[in-house]
Amino acid sequence: MDKKKIIFFSVTFILSTFFLIENLNFLYNQKSIIFSNFGANSAVADSYQYFHNFKQINLIDIFINYFLNFNDNYNHYQGARFYPDNNNNVNYYLSLVGGNIFVLYIFNFIFYLYFILQFSNFFKKKILTIYLIFSFLNIIILGSLSLPNKEILCFFSFNSLLLYYLKKEYKFLFIAIFFSIFSRNELSLLILIIFFINSDYFLKFNIYFIKKSKFFFTVFIYSILVFFLFLTYKTIGISFFANFVGDFSNHVNPVLNSHLLNFKFFLFYLLHIFLINFFLKFFLIKITEDIFCKIVYLSFFVIALSSILPNYYWFYSSKNDVISMQTSNSLGVTLFLFNACMNGFFFLIYPFKFFLTLFGGAFQKINLSSYETIFAYFSQILFFILCILIFLKKSFIKNMNLFFAVFFILLIFTLPSYSTHRYVWFVYQYFVFIYCYSLKEEEIKTAI
Repeated sequence: MDKKKIIFFSVTFILSTFFLIENLNFLYNQKSIIFSNFGANSAVADSYQYFHNFKQINLIDIFINYFLNFNDNYNHYQGARFYPDNNNNVNYYLSLVGGNIFVLYIFNFIFYLYFILQFSNFFKKKILTIYLIFSFLNIIILGSLSLPNKEILCFFSFNSLLLYYLKKEYKFLFIAIFFSIFSRNELSLLILIIFFINSDYFLKFNIYFIKKSKFFFTVFIYSILVFFLFLTYKTIGISFFANFVGDFSNHVNPVLNSHLLNFKFFLFYLLHIFLINFFLKFFLIKITEDIFCKIVYLSFFVIALSSILPNYYWFYSSKNDVISMQTSNSLGVTLFLFNACMNGFFFLIYPFKFFLTLFGGAFQKINLSSYETIFAYFSQILFFILCILIFLKKSFIKNMNLFFAVFFILLIFTLPSYSTHRYVWFVYQYFVFIYCYSLKEEEIKTAI
């Protein structure tokens, strides 16, 4: 094995073992061994509840309970959420290691090394050094290895998805689905959607119609969106035509009102396709049929979210939390973005939600209360630095399958009404890999 990799693995093991000790202090209500009155948790505070509420179940019951929870959740949320509670998933994962925190750490650390090794095989010499340094610097990942939390499982799942598209090996797709089942169920659904949209057969089927007429293909996909949301309205009470009803209901009849709103969202849909095309043309020479297909379906997804969010209880019920977050020194950006979503303009403001969730906290005063807050702060700085480097090299779209994969995932994981970095740091490896891969391409061109 390369000497650089050995040094990297040795240092990460020593540091992550130190965080294991500190995390044990956190779980058993002891002070940090270095700092007095300091939060010893190095990942997510929810880990405390997962650890102390753990209940051992066997492997068969894990999957039985998982699928039974689909029905329970559907009934509990009256259809607004059909998939199981994410908090149960961590308990299922803990059951695989008998709830033993030491076995959990070793289990997670082995997977962590496995993924880093898989990615590092793409690079050599100087670029390998850069890759390993950037991978090491986001220490919140190391701190999460020894605590039961959804985020580290999302990290494993997302990295597996990236490796699937990089190596075209189905074992990575299965690993991605495996870890998503034990993390956040939204990720499981997204992996299936991404796989479906990126699949060759699906693209070939759509490209056939795109070549006939891009416009009629676009209209056809939108008609599917309307039909889908109409069915959604009939089954779980989320109406595509519910947005802005108050603006029109006193002036026009309900039928005309629904047509006007439908037309408005159709214009939003076309506008979003135009904006994404414009953005990608800055990086690409040509928008091919397969890329256009993905743009149309991405717009389908964004406009559906723009319609659903104002009527989704999970989102609009958080208004008081958003207001309470505003301070005398705040610019009120979070509340502005929340109100824009409530008015149906999510399709315009989601890039700002990306920005705030990925690295918005890096421009605020650092919170020195715990390892978690400090690591999250530096993680956001790293995201910001990498985004700037990648943007300058125009390397976001070197691999379009990876680009659309991370785009769909960021859409969902930046949805919470207030920005929470813990939901997105697991996509960090994408930014590191894309930047290092752009350096590799430059190195090859220079050699030629």
